[in-house]
Amino acid sequence: LDRNKYVDPYLLAFLQLGMADITHLQIANHLGCSYFASFDSDFRRSKEFIEQTGIKVLTTPGEILSKL
Repeated sequence: LDRNKYVDPYLLAFLQLGMADITHLQIANHLGCSYFASFDSDFRRSKEFIEQTGIKVLTTPGEILSKL
């Protein structure tokens, strides 16, 4: 398991991401997803840390539409 691919769940919890959100991110990372889309402000706040894993966080309609 490459630990550099995963964000520390304790950091995400500290940033007030919910357990379901953390689980979704971990599964997306495990599946090799390149993007994670959400309008939730928690993801906007944590975007910098999540993107260190290689997943690009899309938080606006414009960002999502640009990837379609």
